[in-house]
Amino acid sequence: MIRVEREVLDWPQPVGLGRVLGLAGLAASVVQTLTWPFLGTSSNPSLHATVIAATALGSTALVVLPVRALTSTISHFALGAAIALQTATAATTGDIGSPYLGGYTVLVLVAALFASWRTVLMTLVVIVFVLLALAVADFDLSGTDAALLATAGTVSILVGSTSSLLAIRHRRELQRGERRLQSSRRASSFRRTEALTDPLTGVGNRRAFDRDLAAALVDRRAGRLLLAMIDVDGLKTVNDIRGHLAGDLVLKAIAAALRLRVRAEDRVYRLGGDEFAALSTSLDPDAFQQRLGQYVEAHVPEAGRQRASVGVARAKPGEEPSTIMSRADTALYKVKHQLSSQRGT
Repeated sequence: MIRVEREVLDWPQPVGLGRVLGLAGLAASVVQTLTWPFLGTSSNPSLHATVIAATALGSTALVVLPVRALTSTISHFALGAAIALQTATAATTGDIGSPYLGGYTVLVLVAALFASWRTVLMTLVVIVFVLLALAVADFDLSGTDAALLATAGTVSILVGSTSSLLAIRHRRELQRGERRLQSSRRASSFRRTEALTDPLTGVGNRRAFDRDLAAALVDRRAGRLLLAMIDVDGLKTVNDIRGHLAGDLVLKAIAAALRLRVRAEDRVYRLGGDEFAALSTSLDPDAFQQRLGQYVEAHVPEAGRQRASVGVARAKPGEEPSTIMSRADTALYKVKHQLSSQRGT
């Protein structure tokens, strides 16, 4: 019951007002239909039956209408119509002190839970005015009837004001809780992203690489996985001659070049030092190799043109992360050996 109450109170106000008015109207229609034979004959039976039918039809419409149709205008119009139908019920029963007068309290309670305090105040004013009008219109008003009318008005005012204050407080607490939750989620997301991101280059770090590689190898599409190991050539020389700031710029430039070479769904990582890696689920290893090439080049104003060597390996079913990394490293060293041979000649 507590969970249902929270879910109902968490509805947007127009939706809650419309839906609960509809449910209350259907319940009122059933109660009036069942109790009519025991409460005497109405002064106008046909009109009373019409009011019950109109209440049932209008209530059904509020219950089945889609959420987007329950706007503030529709919901407030339904509240006014409910007050009018309640008044018609009281007037056609032939007894102003009818037990059906309790419906006014229900309407005030619904407004208090799902409408603004201005709407609640207006509802109370209208209901008190209606009760006074009913009392004036009944020339044979007895003391009991007057007491019932006064009781209905008093209870409506007390229920409306108290429930409205409680509902306003509840909604404010929900809003504060939602803001705290969103703030906590943003902070958690930021910390999670920060923990998996290399602070220098902005690509994934070693922790992210180990996690993603292990997950990809147990995925049913593991046979499509391609791993590229990338090593920046001559970074130590840049650090020794131009300083570590220039070396950092080289790493940033190589990372940016790698991100431009791979697809949006592929991932790039810095494993540490001058080592990078890339993961792809490309169906064509040759196309992935061509995108990366044997070398990735980047131009750094402070250090000139820099290059990184690339070795690619395709995963095999049931393969361990260390195995595919070893094969990709082997391919990488072959490329670096080719580079050394070309320089030697």
